[in-house]
This record gives sequence, structure tokens and C-alpha cells, in this order.
Amino acid sequence: MTMWCTDTNFVGFAQFWITEFGMERRSEIVNLEVSILLDEMTLAFRSGQEKGKVRTKDIMDLLSALLREYPKKLTGSASVYLFLDYLDIFTSERAVEYRSILSDVKLSTRNKEHVQLILATRSFMLINVWVAVVNFYKQISEYKPVTSTEHLTRHRDKSEVNYNRLVEAINNGYTEVVHYFLYSGKISAGHVDCRQKTLLHIATAANQLKVVQYLLKKVRHL
Repeated sequence: MTMWCTDTNFVGFAQFWITEFGMERRSEIVNLEVSILLDEMTLAFRSGQEKGKVRTKDIMDLLSALLREYPKKLTGSASVYLFLDYLDIFTSERAVEYRSILSDVKLSTRNKEHVQLILATRSFMLINVWVAVVNFYKQISEYKPVTSTEHLTRHRDKSEVNYNRLVEAINNGYTEVVHYFLYSGKISAGHVDCRQKTLLHIATAANQLKVVQYLLKKVRHL
């Protein structure tokens, strides 16, 4: 997934995820992937259930503790941006952010083996959901993805990655994706690059009228 997630692919997916794949369909695919994870957990605890030591509620509670984003953050109205934020982090080299997400578990134990198992299970859950959704997009999209053999964010800081992706969105006229980058605070609407070009300059040069109109409204409120 890291090698796939070029700036072009990320922006193409973001456009699909925000505008073409409505909230109901986003919820459906996430619910499907979580149900698959639940089935795997149930299978893993079958022996405990047969012996009466593990209840279905225990498994549900464990899933909720390990996948804290589900269901509210992954199926609610704000889920669209969270999914993109996580996709960005999972395919980057920003280890601090990555570890922060993977260690966000609402469980407590002093057993080191249990800690490792808990963290590994959360990592497995998160990566499986994100990979499954991206693979679904790759299968149904008519867009031919750009591929790379190198780590795509290496030697680029977060601000550079965000700016390049924002420019990609502007050039393609993806107003909703532009809004995602600005609303999330990744880039300011008044940003000026090293060549003294503003986002408005870029949108005008690309002849993207809707993006120009959107940026004009944003700039007025700076």
C-alpha cells in the first residue's frame, strides 16, 4: 500500500472517497470489513466459548477496545477525513504518528506478552480495514494508478507531501479534496510557495474556475 500511495493515487482515492462513495456506502464497506474481523476473533476464541469461559459480549468488548475508532469515527459523518488522515500516516515514514495510532488501545495489563499481542492485534485490524478499502477502490476504479518501486514520502517532510497533493487536487479541479486539505489545517489558503505562487495562482493557471471561486471565499476570511 505504501508503494501504491503516490501523491496522484492519494488524491484520486480522496476524490473517490469524498465525492463518489457516499457516507452510506462508506459505512457499508467498513461494517463489512469489521464483521470479517469479528468472525476471525470469534474463531480464535471458540475453545473459550465452548468451555463457557468467553462470552460473545466479551469478544465484542475486546473488539471495541482494540478498534476504538469503530463505529462512530469510522462510520459517522467525520469518518471521511479520518480515513484519509490514517491512510496518509500508514503510508508515510512518520513513525511517531504511526505508533501513536497503533498504541491507542483502551486496555490495561502488566503482562508484556499480552501487551504485544494486544498491539499486534490492533495493528492487524487497522491495516486490514485500510488495505481492503483501498483494494476495493483499485478494483472498481477506471483510473489507472501510478505505481512506484520506492517509498513515496521518504526524504519529504509532511508539509511538502501535503502541498504536492493539494496542487494535484487543484490541477484536477477536485474542490472537495482541496477543502479537505484546507479544512484539516494541512495547508493554509494563503500559502505562498518558494516561487511566490499562491494557491489562487495555481488554480487560475489550471483554469479551474470552481476551485478559484472556492479559494477566493477562503482567502477573504484569512
